[in-house]
Amino acid sequence: REQPEDLGFKVFKLAPSTFRRWEPPEEETTATLMQQLLLFDSGLAPDADPLHVIYEVILKEGYSLNVRIETLALDSNRVYRISQIDEEGKQELYICLDDALNPTTLAALPLNKETTFICLDTALDDSQKVNLIAQCRLKVI
Repeated sequence: REQPEDLGFKVFKLAPSTFRRWEPPEEETTATLMQQLLLFDSGLAPDADPLHVIYEVILKEGYSLNVRIETLALDSNRVYRISQIDEEGKQELYICLDDALNPTTLAALPLNKETTFICLDTALDDSQKVNLIAQCRLKVI
């Protein structure tokens, strides 16, 4: 078929993590250790599919795989809203996987102390991190 058909169910398979793993270098010299550390400027594998990252984060945060994933219509960054309703009520999580986070994006999101916001560590500077920690539950990749 030219266009995939939505049949009302999802299929998942176990796959390797989208997060980078530490692999000790064969030679433990200063140069090889520095090179290995530079690989971890980004916590994600270079070919990581954003949807795979989102589902991995959802599982690590304790959400079910039946959550609702929406892409928010923001001009500055691509932000995903993950929402789930369970016996504890409605829970929301926001994820942005862009390399840089625009301040207008943060202003447009309804972040509060009950909301979790997850983004790349390199997308924020120290002052943005401090401000977000005071505003919501910030987690970085």
